[in-house]
Amino acid sequence: GGIAAPKAAGAVPPAAAPPLDMKTIALFVSKWKLDPARAKTALEKLTTARRRYVMQNFKTEGAEGASDKLDEYVSQCESTGSWDSEGDAATGVKRPLEQSS
Repeated sequence: GGIAAPKAAGAVPPAAAPPLDMKTIALFVSKWKLDPARAKTALEKLTTARRRYVMQNFKTEGAEGASDKLDEYVSQCESTGSWDSEGDAATGVKRPLEQSS
């Protein structure tokens, strides 16, 4: 019959961005000395692949204005589409990180 299967608990509607991985974000914020609230706001609107791209590729010199630089970087990625042209960002395949010894 006409009984629809119940939705899986915790299913995220496709239009919503996936939940943030707060541990990863905290490390990112700490590394670049970002304002935590601004970094979270900048990252939470992105898809998982785009968020990963930003966190892997964002770089800034010094803590001065770092949060502004993150906002600028996200805007730049949005306008250029650089995060979609990168193979691993588009497919969601993770590149192995270089091992530091």
